[in-house]
Amino acid sequence: MACLPLLGGAALFEHYALSRQRLQFRVDAAAEHAANALAEGRSIEAEVRRRLAEVPVLRPGDRVGIESPPASGRFRGWTNAVRVRVGRAWSPPLIPRELADRLPIDVSATAVAVPPGPGHPEPVALRVE
Repeated sequence: MACLPLLGGAALFEHYALSRQRLQFRVDAAAEHAANALAEGRSIEAEVRRRLAEVPVLRPGDRVGIESPPASGRFRGWTNAVRVRVGRAWSPPLIPRELADRLPIDVSATAVAVPPGPGHPEPVALRVE
C-alpha cells in the first residue's frame, strides 16, 4: 500500500518526460524544414507553423520563438541557421489546473541549411543542436 504514492509519482514523471520528448521531436522537424525553407527563399515562419500543426502539439498559451540567424549559442549570427523554441507550462493529468503546480517545458532546436554541393544537388538541412 505504501508503494502506491511512488507509483503515482513515477507515472506523472513518465507523462512529463513523454510530453517533453514528443514536443522536442516536433520542434526538431520544424527547425529542419525551416532551414530548408530558408535555403529555398520561402517563409520560415509559415513553414514552422505548418510543421508544428501537422501533429497538433501546440496548445493555447504556448510560446513559439523563431530566430534566423540565432541570437545566441554556437551558431550565433549564422545567416543560414534557424532556431525554433517552444515553451509551455505542463500540468499533471487528472488534477485540476487550479490545484496543480505547473512545470515548464522548454525545448529548442537549431538547424543549418547547407547549400548544394558535390554529391547533393539540392540544399540540405541538418539539425545541429
